[in-house]
Amino acid sequence: MADEVEADKAKRMIKGKAVTSSSVNTVFVLPAEYEANQADADVMEETFAKLVLSPEQAIFEKPEGVEYRHLKSLYVKGFVNVRNRANRQMLGLSRSIVEHRLPIKPGYRPYQKPPRRCKAEMYDAIKAKITHLYDAGFIQPCRYAEWVSNIVPFIKKNGKLRVCIDFRNLNKATPKDEYPMTVADQLVDAASGHEIISFMDGNTGYNQIFMAEEDIHQTAFRCPGAIGLYEWVVMTFGLKSAGTTYQRAMNYIFNDLIGLLVEIYIDDVVVKSKEVDDHIANLRKVSDRTRKYGLKMNPTKCAFGVSAGQFLGFLVHERGVEVTQRSINVIKKIQPPENKKQLQSLIGKVNFVVRFISNLFGRLEPFTPLLRMKTCHVLRNSSRNKNHSLKGIIELIKIRREIG
Repeated sequence: MADEVEADKAKRMIKGKAVTSSSVNTVFVLPAEYEANQADADVMEETFAKLVLSPEQAIFEKPEGVEYRHLKSLYVKGFVNVRNRANRQMLGLSRSIVEHRLPIKPGYRPYQKPPRRCKAEMYDAIKAKITHLYDAGFIQPCRYAEWVSNIVPFIKKNGKLRVCIDFRNLNKATPKDEYPMTVADQLVDAASGHEIISFMDGNTGYNQIFMAEEDIHQTAFRCPGAIGLYEWVVMTFGLKSAGTTYQRAMNYIFNDLIGLLVEIYIDDVVVKSKEVDDHIANLRKVSDRTRKYGLKMNPTKCAFGVSAGQFLGFLVHERGVEVTQRSINVIKKIQPPENKKQLQSLIGKVNFVVRFISNLFGRLEPFTPLLRMKTCHVLRNSSRNKNHSLKGIIELIKIRREIG
């Protein structure tokens, strides 16, 4: 029964009718005048499902599990039994389009990090995760490594294990990719002011880009016990300039569509339309492009034909841009800072909503002398009243930026 409730909730989310959240986008319900017509939503879902013609042309990874059964039509209608990517048959973007490189700056010598201790109760979970990455074709055993990093396992709030790689020493030796990234505020403004929008998210986005073959050995990482030494065949989180490499690929794939009907920030894609009638055509253009280049999307993190959604931390819709209540609550819950680092953190959080506060930098001016203080006790006493004043500013602002 619970699975059926969750499936219905997710289906309503696809049609822009339910309040739900994911790790990337959050879809909200606006007042009735902004809700899509039920019939229009049904037609849109059916039409979009027909855009995918064969398993080879699929733009979505096959969703697994009862809770995602409503999304199977977005995979391939009539081909729901086709096997998902696995068994060393990893697909990715062509190397002729993009690959991630790790040139080493002059003067840096290879570094092998010493082994880290690992909790015994984590061993089996780490081994299962490494096996999964190997089966997906993301990693391969490493025979010779000059650079060796360690895995950093930790338990997420949901109780599942997450394995990261500590590439800090490698990243210090790697130059920054200076490819220009679009200013996030500009993307948020461009995505707002549209009657209907769709959100799409790359499926294991970074892992769809191959590592340059000559740099694979530099990504080697050590696992605990007898699990072994592995290296990344594909780009992964934690590598320097990985986001820039992904943005370069997306700009290449959607070059002529960006700014007209899509806005893209790394693996977050927003398809926008002024009118509902145009949205199917826009989605078709985007889907054709993803199929052409083999870019895969994750259906469980997509929402089609909605009137509002969260993009880069802001709520965008036809009327404009808003700060999410979650962002406001984060600021309200901040305790008076007791040292310079905490004060810098507070100011950083407030700067996130700078566009919504008149003369914010002038209001922050009383904090400037505190940033030069070294004594925590003085900072604690001096900042308490100013901190409450600052949070009062947040409570009083009108957290909406209108279009026009």
